[in-house]
Amino acid sequence: MSSKTHAEVREAADGLRKKDDISLVDILTLAEASIHSMKSFIDNLDSKIYSEFREIAVYIQNTKAEIGHLQANDLRSKHIPEAGHELSAVVTSTEAATTKIMECAEAILEADPSDMEAYQQMVNN
Repeated sequence: MSSKTHAEVREAADGLRKKDDISLVDILTLAEASIHSMKSFIDNLDSKIYSEFREIAVYIQNTKAEIGHLQANDLRSKHIPEAGHELSAVVTSTEAATTKIMECAEAILEADPSDMEAYQQMVNN
């Protein structure tokens, strides 16, 4: 609250204290001075709060940009190469499994089914 509005409120309040008979005009004068001082205070506070929120918004925006930049570099330098290595390992494992399955299938096809127990044990193995 500025010293001018503070003085206005104090003057209006002091004027009421000195009177024995307080009129509606006196009360309205005090109310008007109070409203004026509060408006001045709130306008000043709003301006400061808006400025601080604006600074916070800029800080958040800059932080998001930095995080986005870090993630893009991390994706390019770390995750994509790792995914490539993992995919290569999956392909190698799949090839090995396919080869093993084909070998087993060929062995089953070539086996002699006349000895059912030996044939069943070979298929189970």
